[in-house]
Amino acid sequence: MTLDLTQIGKMLLIFIFFIFQSCSNKNINEDNIQGVYIGNFQNNIDTLKITENNEYVRTIYSKDSTLIFKNLSEWEISEGELILKDFLLNNNKIEKNKKYLNIDLITVYFPIESSLGKFRLIENYDQNLFYKKIK
Repeated sequence: MTLDLTQIGKMLLIFIFFIFQSCSNKNINEDNIQGVYIGNFQNNIDTLKITENNEYVRTIYSKDSTLIFKNLSEWEISEGELILKDFLLNNNKIEKNKKYLNIDLITVYFPIESSLGKFRLIENYDQNLFYKKIK
């Protein structure tokens, strides 16, 4: 079995991609994860501000700028995941006319993706829902 240059090139690109991805997540720490993130949700505007002292502020507005939900809680990093306590899952199902209570809040573990210094927090791989760091 012989490989032509096209096949070798494809294999080399795949190898370089995996090496780059595995190295990039090693640069995640408490300092560079801090910042403002915005969710890519279609039904609302969901922002997450990761602050120092392991606190975060979460604010969700409807598309017509009505405040739906806001909370302050704690975060930490463990094994490449951002752990957020007292978190209301979004999944594009948050409604502006519903009252959310403490019983609706859970602890979540978001995988952190880092590529070329840009961060994403993955809420749901299957639905391609994530928070992207904007500053």
